[in-house]
Amino acid sequence: MEDSRKTEAETRTSIPSRNTEERLMALRKAYLAGELKVDSARVADKLMAFESTLEKALNEKQS
Repeated sequence: MEDSRKTEAETRTSIPSRNTEERLMALRKAYLAGELKVDSARVADKLMAFESTLEKALNEKQS
């Protein structure tokens, strides 16, 4: 059985990038239609990297 859902990268190329509201609505529409496949491991990795960067910045600011 072939997975017909679009990957995040495929969806990203078809979503307007200038207007944030339009982009968010297009993402929401794709997600609700089952056309957007969220890679939870990638999201978690990005979140951990962001938290690490934030922690370093806060530590530097306190020094």
